[in-house]
Amino acid sequence: MNRTYRSIWNEALGAWVAASEIDSARGKPNKSAVVVAAVAALAISLPGLAEANTLNTQQTCLTGSSGAVGRVNPGGTQNQAGDGSGTYSVVAGCNSNGNGWTGVTVYGAFAQATGNGAVATGIQSSAGLWGVAAGLETTASGAGATALGFGSTANALNSVAIGGAGGNGTTPLSQANSTIASGAGAVAIGSNATKGAQSAAADGIAIGGQSSVASTATSGIALGRGATVNGAYGIAQGDGATASGSAVALGQSATAGANAGTGGGIAIGSGANAGNATSGSTIAIGAGAVATSPTGSGDSLAIGTSASATGQDSTAIGAQTTANGTNSIAIGNNGTLATGTGAQVIGVGATASGTNATTFGTGATASGTGAMALGASSTARYASSVALGTGSVTGAAAPTGTGYLTGSAAPLSEVSVGSSTALRRITNVADGSAPQDAVTVAQLSTGVSTTTSAIGSLSTSASTGLSSANSAITSLSTSTSTGINSLSTGLSSANSAVTSLSSSTSTGLSSANSSITSLSTSTSTSINSLSTGLSTTNSSVTSLSSSTSTGLSSANSSITSLSTSTSTSINSLSTGLSSANSSVTSLSTSTSTGLSSANSSIGSLSTSTSTGINSLSTGLSSANSSVTSLSTSTSTGLSSANSSITSLSTSTSTGINSLSTGLSSANSSVTSLSTSTSTGLSSANSSIGSLSTSTSTGINSLSTGLSS
Repeated sequence: MNRTYRSIWNEALGAWVAASEIDSARGKPNKSAVVVAAVAALAISLPGLAEANTLNTQQTCLTGSSGAVGRVNPGGTQNQAGDGSGTYSVVAGCNSNGNGWTGVTVYGAFAQATGNGAVATGIQSSAGLWGVAAGLETTASGAGATALGFGSTANALNSVAIGGAGGNGTTPLSQANSTIASGAGAVAIGSNATKGAQSAAADGIAIGGQSSVASTATSGIALGRGATVNGAYGIAQGDGATASGSAVALGQSATAGANAGTGGGIAIGSGANAGNATSGSTIAIGAGAVATSPTGSGDSLAIGTSASATGQDSTAIGAQTTANGTNSIAIGNNGTLATGTGAQVIGVGATASGTNATTFGTGATASGTGAMALGASSTARYASSVALGTGSVTGAAAPTGTGYLTGSAAPLSEVSVGSSTALRRITNVADGSAPQDAVTVAQLSTGVSTTTSAIGSLSTSASTGLSSANSAITSLSTSTSTGINSLSTGLSSANSAVTSLSSSTSTGLSSANSSITSLSTSTSTSINSLSTGLSTTNSSVTSLSSSTSTGLSSANSSITSLSTSTSTSINSLSTGLSSANSSVTSLSTSTSTGLSSANSSIGSLSTSTSTGINSLSTGLSSANSSVTSLSTSTSTGLSSANSSITSLSTSTSTGINSLSTGLSSANSSVTSLSTSTSTGLSSANSSIGSLSTSTSTGINSLSTGLSS
């Protein structure tokens, strides 16, 4: 064997000790062995006596080669083991050194102890106070540190570094890329061809090649190849996972960030990302899940493959769900989307794009502010609209116009429980009590029954009223007809009276004209006769030029008598005749005066006749006025009758009675007018007759007198 010593268990010491390779185990003791045993026994029996060993089996340490071992090239050194004088210390190996520390164990070339109780095993291994360094070029320089594996380093209090620096198996890693635990209580375990695990923070744990815990990441935990923790209390587990701050990232390439003092992010799943936030926390769970905050604060949550919660305080749960509106919630998968502020979505492929919009159901959509769609494929299209039930759809915009019957303004929203092609009933509805409550069919039935009864009653009462009205109208028609007949009779009587008046007036006028004509004729005849008489008288007078005074006296007496019996004109004639003795001229003058008086009488007769005719005309005018007044009053009466018929008033009968009375009065007036006119005409005729008689008598007397 090419060894000079070996380790054996010393039962007396209760420890492993170095012994010569040629010593026998429990063999027959020789003298020298007995001496050694005696010395050992003495050492045990003497209290306070410490042991230190420096084991050198040869005078020199030859390498036999100048090649490197790991990253160490011992060269041609010939030094023996160094100082092993420390109490309870054992130092073995070329160029190994216990440096006088107590209780150290140093095995290996160039191994050394830098503190009490150190254990350094391996070429160029180094252990500090209570530290353990095992392996080629291992270093446990921190108090109580442990370093196991090629090139591993634990250089902080109670730190642990386990790993190797084998690199690609041909070229070892550099010291900087080896497994290193540099924080107090830190643990670094693992290495790969690129880099060893490194934990630089106090109480940090890095497990896996290339895993790391930054110096500021107190108590950070990085598990997995390339897992990284950059903030205190962060946890990163998975290949390439990253946790910033007090965040948790679990899964391949998962990323979680948060502020160490105010909150924490959690990312669980391959590619999950819980973005950095200055306050609050974000949580992303699922492959490719993303939970971030646009303002750097808030509590976004994304759970599910490719779930995305990027709005302030948003929540996305389900594969491929998205909540990017502030305070929005999306639960579902396959494109479930909440984009409006405060929007809430539950359902596969559902969408809420309006502010505070709510959808529930597969494919449901609420696009207006405050809109709500509940049910698969339901759609609420405008602000505050509601769609209830599968496939229910609201209008495209708020309704316009006014309420039916009430005229109130139309509301700005609606509730739809179906669509134009899929109508629904609303069942189990309580009877409405408030003005704005819904009305049930039961209430409508009761209302319709009551209305029908009321309509029936109204129909009956209307029928009765119409019957009464018809009877009243019939009665009114009868009475009106009777009144009109009476009026017609009265008008006929009036017409007859007027006709009779016209006839009698015409007859009277004809009689008057005849009398006047007769008077004119008789007067003319009398005048002619008088003229003849006068002519005869003139002849007589001429021939009586020599009449005696007795004849004149008789003539005077006759003339006086004639003057007494005749009118004033005869008196004038008598006066003229009495003066006849004076002159024929005087007689002529008196005759002329008599004729003038006759003419005056005829003029007076003409005047009186004209006056009578005028009176008759006035009477006829009054009759016409009465007839016109009668027509007016009749029209008024008929108008009153029509008004009375419309209002079904009894005033019609009164009007007709008044009309009848008026007609009776008119008839009386016409009759009285006829009577008075007839009387007047009769009186006129009588007067004319009397005048004619007296005139004729006077003329005859005059003629007689003249003849005499």
